[in-house]
Amino acid sequence: MKIGTKAPTMRVPCILKNQTNLLSLSEFHGQIFALCWVPHIREFDAWFLETQVKKFEQAGSALAILVSKDNGLGRDWVRPPHEFSLTFFIDPIGRLQRTFTLSQSLYP
Repeated sequence: MKIGTKAPTMRVPCILKNQTNLLSLSEFHGQIFALCWVPHIREFDAWFLETQVKKFEQAGSALAILVSKDNGLGRDWVRPPHEFSLTFFIDPIGRLQRTFTLSQSLYP
């Protein structure tokens, strides 16, 4: 997806502020927004990205994490995903992945 491309309006499951919600990417309209796709997110990645979220917020922008459909989010984590101050978009059927034309070849 190129910078300035219009965000899709579909609502996607997400973990936001310790709750599971349905949220559209258009909620971030008018704000600098980065969507980070991590095909196989581990707890270490979440800890690192949480520090980055704080830096984004200080700059007046937002960072969210897109979790792929086959990811066991939080499985075997010491700290559950909902305790992180991250927005996790959950993509169980790959709609966002197809919309953003994310390649399957990005998987390790």
